[in-house]
Amino acid sequence: MSMIEIKKAIDDIGYAFQEFKSSNDERVGKLENDVLLDDKLDKINSFLDSAQEKLHKLDIMQNRPAIGGEYSEHSIKSAEHKKALSEYIRKGDDRKLKAIRTKAIGVGAPESGGHFLPDIVADEVYIALQKLSPMRRISKVVKSLHRNYEMIFDNDEKSAVKWSESEVDGKADPETVSPKLAKIKIQCSSLYARHLVSGLLLDETPNVEQWLIDRIVRQIATEENRAFTNGKGRNTPRGFLSYEIMAKSEFGKGIAGIKTGEKHAFSKQNPEKSIIDLMHMQYAAFLEDSVWMMNRSCLAEVRKLKLPEGQYLWQPPLSADMKTMSILGYPVVINDDMPGIGHESLSPVIAFGNFKEGYLIADHGGVQILRDPYTSKPFIEFYFYSCVGGDVLNPDAIRLLSLSA
Repeated sequence: MSMIEIKKAIDDIGYAFQEFKSSNDERVGKLENDVLLDDKLDKINSFLDSAQEKLHKLDIMQNRPAIGGEYSEHSIKSAEHKKALSEYIRKGDDRKLKAIRTKAIGVGAPESGGHFLPDIVADEVYIALQKLSPMRRISKVVKSLHRNYEMIFDNDEKSAVKWSESEVDGKADPETVSPKLAKIKIQCSSLYARHLVSGLLLDETPNVEQWLIDRIVRQIATEENRAFTNGKGRNTPRGFLSYEIMAKSEFGKGIAGIKTGEKHAFSKQNPEKSIIDLMHMQYAAFLEDSVWMMNRSCLAEVRKLKLPEGQYLWQPPLSADMKTMSILGYPVVINDDMPGIGHESLSPVIAFGNFKEGYLIADHGGVQILRDPYTSKPFIEFYFYSCVGGDVLNPDAIRLLSLSA
């Protein structure tokens, strides 16, 4: 991987977008629908999505941290931890895993009967989850010592800071010392992933522990992201789309947003207006790290929209220093767990927000593994357990757009 590959990927996106604009302008200029043009635009949209995904992977590879030299302390410890995990996965020998855990925190295995992954391996799992899950990439992530993560949140920051209106007695305005505090309580729920492996595969697959973890991590990331987006909060994280869309955000109840006035569609006269208005709803304090979030089918429609001056809302990556596509200058994150246009639920299809301030993910207790060679003979079952919670932290940091009347 090199900067040449990154530059080529950016150039490919730029050339494709030029073709897209030309074809879309031709489509708009026609009085009747042109099936061939629509099909061409769909193909270019698919290419742009895949090219952007390729660029994202190249960026991850370029920024992968170096672990150090062959004989560095980190590399020696990493090799020791991975060897212990490999012996447990291949042979069921857990002595080294127990020794590592006891050495680290002075205790043995968890009460479930399984084993915590060694810290170095667990850290790699969480890094992989962050790369695979759009919500983990952009949200605030914390480690919780307890299954219930609690924090105090000031849900009316304006009440806590105010210039004095009077200097009669030199005392502070009473309003400045009476912020409206709320307690956030996020319950971490257990997530289980199961994978069957044959004994022959364990014997013959090099680096089998990495092979197994890669597959489990993808399953966990998929389910986590679905919950962070749409979860109802009953034995799962609560997704930000489970909140009602309201004219004004209300802590614990709803998130401010806009409705287009058209069912399953943008406004016919000014389709771009609702997106521009949504951006302008955001508080200035949260704008700097705000992003757009939508699924691929919605993004395909947004790409066709233009400002009154003729400039397209969506813009491709511009250089190796700016590798992210944008809408109105803010990065776009694709989340395929967001509903698409035409979804029967009429849930919001676009979010614009600073998710580092607006959504919190809490990880509790590390990642556990349990090897079961008896239940599904001749296969060996592996169970992976994680404990995670999620909920909206500050509804004022997120804005939602619904295609509804």
